[in-house]
Amino acid sequence: MGKKEVVYKARLENAKAMDYLKKILDSLDSGTCYLQSDDSVVALEPAELVDLEVEALEKRDKKRLTIELSWYAPSPSSEVPDLRITTEAPEVVPAPEPEEVE
Repeated sequence: MGKKEVVYKARLENAKAMDYLKKILDSLDSGTCYLQSDDSVVALEPAELVDLEVEALEKRDKKRLTIELSWYAPSPSSEVPDLRITTEAPEVVPAPEPEEVE
């Protein structure tokens, strides 16, 4: 799958920026967040486990808050095998022996 990206940078009134953040949080909380700017659209569906990074910077007259939320989409190959726990010894099936090559 190719890379899809929406980049939005603007100087806004605080109330408008907070409104955008609230909409993003509400959408993610509902299960899917669609972000669109111009002709670019990205659909985000957060996984059960996410990585959260928060960075705050204060430097003279500039303040910055960076919030990063990331996750990996589950893949069929990442399935965790079952673990069987019993009080009785399980029947072990021997692995086939490799054939000898002459």
